This record gives sequence, C-alpha cells and structure tokens, in this order.
Amino acid sequence: LDGAVHLLAGLGRGTDVRGFVTADVEADLGLRLPGVRLVSIDCPAAPVIEREAARVPNSIRPVVRRMTVTFALRLGLEGAEARPVAVRLVYVADGLETGRPELRRSFALGGPVGGV
Repeated sequence: LDGAVHLLAGLGRGTDVRGFVTADVEADLGLRLPGVRLVSIDCPAAPVIEREAARVPNSIRPVVRRMTVTFALRLGLEGAEARPVAVRLVYVADGLETGRPELRRSFALGGPVGGV
C-alpha cells in the first residue's frame, strides 16, 4: 500500500490512504449494517490499480483520464453482525486530465473472510 500512495493520491483524496479508506468503510458499514462497529481492517494484498490513458491535443504523451483502484479487504466487526467479512472497495476517478476528477465509490460486502 505504501508504495502506491503517489498513484492513489490521483484519486483526489490526499496521501492518507489508510485514513480515507477507513473513513469510507466505516461510513458504508454504518449504512448497511447499523449497530456494527469496525474494529479492524486488513488489506492482505496491494490494491489493484488500472489506468486508462488518451491522447490529448498539444501533448506528446498520453494523459491518464480514468483510474480505478480496487481494495480487497478483510474486516473485523463488533456488534449484532459481529463476524469477519470480506469487502471489495472500488474507487473510480474520471476526468483526471481536467484536474477536477469526479470520484465514485462502490462497496460490496462479501461472505466470510476467505472470500476476499
């Protein structure tokens, strides 16, 4: 994760990747599983980063227009639904070439921990 911080900063959320991922997971959990508290996050593998480039006028090199970052996470939870669960958290940043990207996020709860 630490090696990809400069790429992840392209999402427009800053360089505290652990901070924004944790905040987003807590927010999404609160909506989907009220009464559950996040006690741990494990990111067993590096995030998958995909970039889409395009040629732009007056530029020698292609410019990254879209970036998709996928985190496969394991969460430890406390509360009514207290069990380890797998989560896939995906960020898509469109319009990177404009300097004002549009960021979308999807959050998919999986099954037990083995299913990341």
